[in-house]
Formats: sequence, structure tokens, C-alpha cells
Amino acid sequence: MFGALLVGMMLTAGCSGADAGSSDTPDATGTFPVTIEHVFGSTTVPEKPERIIALGVSDADVVLALGQVPVGNTGFTFYETGLGPWAEGLVGDAELTRIQSDSEPNLEQIAGLAPDLILGLAAGFDEQMYSQLSEIAPTIARPQGTAAYAVPRAQPTDTIATALGVPEKGAELNAQTDQLIADTVAKYPEFAGKTGVGVMSYDSVYARLLDRSVRATKKSNHQLLMMVIR
Repeated sequence: MFGALLVGMMLTAGCSGADAGSSDTPDATGTFPVTIEHVFGSTTVPEKPERIIALGVSDADVVLALGQVPVGNTGFTFYETGLGPWAEGLVGDAELTRIQSDSEPNLEQIAGLAPDLILGLAAGFDEQMYSQLSEIAPTIARPQGTAAYAVPRAQPTDTIATALGVPEKGAELNAQTDQLIADTVAKYPEFAGKTGVGVMSYDSVYARLLDRSVRATKKSNHQLLMMVIR
């Protein structure tokens, strides 16, 4: 029971967060342009983006939680669209385009989608790929001082909400997630001081999520983030 609860909390956190992000935050009205600082420099979003590509593994969850559907996304390899079942109600009838790699994406495919913003906060691309992506559309990489696939859960929500011109919605999602975690911890006091592990199952395979210190060394395919137990 607790294993399922833990995974559920992790998936919820994928759509929200609670730490301060690294960005020049506009006021509550979402004034543009807005400039976002990140590991490869800074990116200016000139106006509210409408055609968003979510390259980060969980970046699409944040975009969906903020009320928009990305025109292209990577995501979890074990789901056909890259998006988990928790996202179905947010996608509706919108057309999705699956992008196979978050570290070495197909640039021709991305350009063909005519994006006006590319998100890579939970992605593993390097600076060279960032430069190529930036020639297609404004591209936001992970925050300064973070490693690939190891961004604290709240920062993507804060940063993406700012880039979409709805920083107040990001703050609301952050607060909701904080409250969910606090309520869950209070509900299960018997687990205080214990160590947990996140486990996901697919196709009769169980995958254990590795800790952040290990994730930081992985940069190609996000399948490497999991130890598969058959």
C-alpha cells in the first residue's frame, strides 16, 4: 500500500513543486518578454508561447497542469505517448507528437512542429544540442547548479509557469503539492524515519528509481535512470 502511495505522490510531484526557481519572474499578470536563467545562459521568451515542445522527461506534466498541451513531447518510454495515464484527462482530443530522445532529439522533427518554446528542464541534452535547439525556438534548459535529471522537483514548475506567463499558477501548484506531502506524512506516522523507494511496473517489469547522486551521472536515455528488476 505504501509503495503505491509513494509512487502516486511522485507522479503528482511531477506536475508541481515547491522550491524557488531560477528566473527573472514577471508580475502576476504574466508580462512579456520574460528572461529565464539556466545552466547554458539565459533565454528570453518574447510573448506567451502557444506551440510548446516538452523535451524534459516530466516537463509535459507541468505544461499540462498549467492548462496547455505541448505539440511535441518525450516522456516515459514505457507509455506509448510518453505521457502517463494520469495525464489523459488533461490532453483531451489534442494531437500529440512523440519525440524519442531528450538528449539527442531529432532536430528536423522538432523544426517541423514549428515551436515557439522548447523546454528541457528534465532533459539530458548538452550545450551543443542546446545551441542547435535555440536556432529553432527559444530553449530553456535546467537551472544553474543542477545536474541532468536531478533538478529539485519544484524548480521546473516555477520556471515553466514563469515562461508561460502564469507564475501565480505555478505557485499554486507548488503549494498544493507541499500540502499533499504534508497531509500524507501526517496520515502515516508509522513511516517516520524510515527509508522508502519508488517502484514503477510496466510489461511485467519492475523498475526502481535510483537516487539523485546516481541520476546525476546519466545523460543519454532516461531509461538509464532505473534499475530493472525482472
